[in-house]
Amino acid sequence: MKLNIDFGELSFQAQRMGDFQRIALPEKKFIFEPIDVDLEVGVKVDPSKYETKGDVLLSYSGRHVVLYIKDHSFIKSGTSIFKMALQDPQKGNKVHVANCKTLQQMVQQNKFNRYVGTNRVNGSFIIEGPRNEAGEAGLMVCQNCLELLNYKNSRTTASARLQNAREFNFSEFFKTYSSVFPFKPKTMDNEQVGYTNDWQEVSRSVRQRANYECSDCGVSLGNHKKLCHVHHVNGVKSDNSLQNLQVLCLDCHRKVHGTNLYVSHDNMKLITNLRKSQRLTPHNPSWNDVFDLADPAIHGELELMKKKGFDAPEVGYDLVNPKTGAVFAQLEVAWPDKKQGIAIDSIQAEGWSIWKFGEILKMLG
Repeated sequence: MKLNIDFGELSFQAQRMGDFQRIALPEKKFIFEPIDVDLEVGVKVDPSKYETKGDVLLSYSGRHVVLYIKDHSFIKSGTSIFKMALQDPQKGNKVHVANCKTLQQMVQQNKFNRYVGTNRVNGSFIIEGPRNEAGEAGLMVCQNCLELLNYKNSRTTASARLQNAREFNFSEFFKTYSSVFPFKPKTMDNEQVGYTNDWQEVSRSVRQRANYECSDCGVSLGNHKKLCHVHHVNGVKSDNSLQNLQVLCLDCHRKVHGTNLYVSHDNMKLITNLRKSQRLTPHNPSWNDVFDLADPAIHGELELMKKKGFDAPEVGYDLVNPKTGAVFAQLEVAWPDKKQGIAIDSIQAEGWSIWKFGEILKMLG
């Protein structure tokens, strides 16, 4: 049966409302598998699919996840913690973002099967009550996890750790460690309403005018235009006035955006290499330079090493085969004189001490 629908009246009423900006969604760039959909709601953890990255971050089927106990049916002082958590998230079960001592104790006590894994980034978690009740609560993150990761210097003081827990942003957390995992959460897909219909053309024009050069770090991306972004300074994606548009590389855009920008390890290494080849990386960097240029995933480790008196390392150090002269690997940071370095990937080089991601957090615990 053919349907004939007249949208003339709707169009007429829209015109009466005056001029308005058309908005559009960016094209989809990622293909998600069923597990990505399931992880939004939360899946019972299958031990055969569960692992840790660097023995610190939690991983499920190769995805970065957090763990929490969905069952909030326990009765405390005559009231279920389900109702208590809905009213005050601090009274609910904590969310684990790392393989902390509390989580390890639960494994030893054979209570690990109580956990579900999820990669929700909005900070709201589905919980269940005593009478098949269900709801969403903004559960708090486990402070032991923050201490293990030294997330935002959480090892400094107990008060700093508590403040980090209260201000914790799950989206920012997943973004910080995006280079450690090959997949990103489905809810971090960049399909966000707000861009004007001509955004692609506006973005291209602004980037061309800036010669595809990052206004922050200065890296030139003329041959890698997909790594060159345009940032809306005031956060309003429909405001395309020139004073509101800032050209940034993907890494700098992630740092100022604070939300859903995903940076893969390959892209991070490429940006690092471009900065080096364009002589934008200081030969004798300060610690401030290091934190500006190094992958955020290792900032927790770098903070500990700085506190222990280490000199500021070189960022993006190439390991060269002495026989062929070819580069065979890149370290995130390195102390060449001591032949020491940190790598997100597992790397071995004769005569070098190379710490994998997470090892420093364990060693200096």
